[in-house]
Amino acid sequence: MITWKYIIADSGGSSTNWAFCRKDGSFERVETRSMHPKFLAHWSANDWLELSTLLGDISSEKLYFYGAGCSQPQMQHYLTDHLKKVGFGALEVFPDTLAACRAVCQFQKGTVAILGTGSVLLEYDGKAITNLIGGYGSLVGDEGSGFHFARLVVKDYLNNCLDTSEETKQAIAERIGSITEIRSHLAGTNAQAWMATLGKQFSDLDLNAYHEENFTAFSTTYLPQLKHSEHKLSILGSYGFSNQLLFEQLLKERGWELVNCLQSPIEQLVHFHQHDN
Repeated sequence: MITWKYIIADSGGSSTNWAFCRKDGSFERVETRSMHPKFLAHWSANDWLELSTLLGDISSEKLYFYGAGCSQPQMQHYLTDHLKKVGFGALEVFPDTLAACRAVCQFQKGTVAILGTGSVLLEYDGKAITNLIGGYGSLVGDEGSGFHFARLVVKDYLNNCLDTSEETKQAIAERIGSITEIRSHLAGTNAQAWMATLGKQFSDLDLNAYHEENFTAFSTTYLPQLKHSEHKLSILGSYGFSNQLLFEQLLKERGWELVNCLQSPIEQLVHFHQHDN
């Protein structure tokens, strides 16, 4: 049986990435579905059994769990209780915002934008988050996120005013279905999850006008609220990573520098904990 030095989990709004780390710094990855607290409330005993089977024997392993929806102590306790039932003994639960800062900045100060399924802007002093801006969720804002981008496209599609070519309009129609089918998705219990998948479905289409509108809304709403701005920004998240060249250009036009851009924090979290242990 393999004994791991520690295990790291990064759970976002769409999936959970696990890194099983060896003493020499190498690691193995496993991906499971999101363990956001709002989803766990609906998990069955079979769902937990499936997770336990995928993870294997982890009873003696240290776990660092970073999760969306885990910023409040009660949610951290909630995750801790469930993870102990899976078999973990020693574990710590942190918010995904800290994962972003540790991954991008390591032990240095910096400003980090999470632009994935959701969005949030963070100031980090090298140890802790000193300012959190946005992160209100899809009902209130989420400007700059993949979710908000999809919402902009779907709204214009439904209102027959898409700012794109006829070819792209046809491609969108083929991927998301008829007006009736879209209404059904939006009225269903999985409406948010469905909307969150559209960013990937549209990733190969020429929708720069919507990406620009999305990032502009993020930058004009949240960047002015920074307390210690040096006009340097790092981006973490699949949506930001996919559009980094455009976002770098838009930042430059605003007098900002894109310092770093990561799709996922997991590899850099391995690096962080390797030096922290």
